[in-house]
Amino acid sequence: MDQANEPHMVAAMRGGVDVEMRYLDPAARDRVEAARSLNVSGGARGDSVGVRVRVHDARTRQEQTLPPAEQIRQTGFGMAALTPSEFSEATAFDPFSMETDPEARSRYKQAMAQAVQRLTGAAWTRATSLVLRRSSVVGVHTLPSGDNSPRGPVNDVHCDFTPDSHAIGLFKALADDVGLGGCPFMVVNVWRNVATEPVLQWPMAVCDASTVGSPDLVARVSPENGNTIYNLTANSAHQWYSYPALDQTELLLFKQFDSETSALRFTPHTAFDHPRTVAASPTRQSCEVRVLCFFDPDCSHTAALRALGASGSGIVAPQFSSTLTPSL
Repeated sequence: MDQANEPHMVAAMRGGVDVEMRYLDPAARDRVEAARSLNVSGGARGDSVGVRVRVHDARTRQEQTLPPAEQIRQTGFGMAALTPSEFSEATAFDPFSMETDPEARSRYKQAMAQAVQRLTGAAWTRATSLVLRRSSVVGVHTLPSGDNSPRGPVNDVHCDFTPDSHAIGLFKALADDVGLGGCPFMVVNVWRNVATEPVLQWPMAVCDASTVGSPDLVARVSPENGNTIYNLTANSAHQWYSYPALDQTELLLFKQFDSETSALRFTPHTAFDHPRTVAASPTRQSCEVRVLCFFDPDCSHTAALRALGASGSGIVAPQFSSTLTPSL
């Protein structure tokens, strides 16, 4: 990218913008299996329809002055910065080496789990899946579990889980196995730009989860991996936000499940084709990590948390940690 033009490109991304988002076609809401992604940039699903929506600049929203945990509590998403040590660990290797290098994947997931523990105050965090994306990849936004190949952006309004998703059952079983059964937990996606340039192509948008009603959520099975997800039907009440020109020091956090039924549980999200993107804009390169966050509000699981700290499994809050280096 022409460095002289970068400030102008970044400035052009600021402010709100009207865009087309791909919502579920109402005619397809009774189909159990979602359509596969089309062979187009953004990989919209074949049973989606374009809907014009306003995307607001999240950097100027009132909640941005709140701590990230409170942003997530109130709207389902938030933005935060990595500490210098977290950034150093997350950038110690070529990010796309994680496609084939399990050690690099483990180090990156550890850095993200560390950041999420710090930002949420969770008693224990553990990173699970990791996904690499490039906006130059066309027509592939979901792959089978275990395939670490880079994927394209997801031009599809969705939430990653429903309460009945198989993965949620696995997370509950994990809690039982480590002695945290019954602890409230949430699943947070940590989205980060891994390029040196800011995101100027196919940025992410997140919907204020407090503006989403239950009738908007339609449970469906993803044909690529068998996961049960929510697609959404359009509703003018939805309030969409994006953080323009995210850089590699910033984290976009958005909740994908909460065991507390009174909380905001599912945050819709999608990539979108920004109308102010120019041909000279760099390819978007990003990584997203799913982090489990367990809480112990009544301090009844101290022994289990100390054991996790001693074992180096995941990241425990500082009061439960040992001198061992955590691993994931």
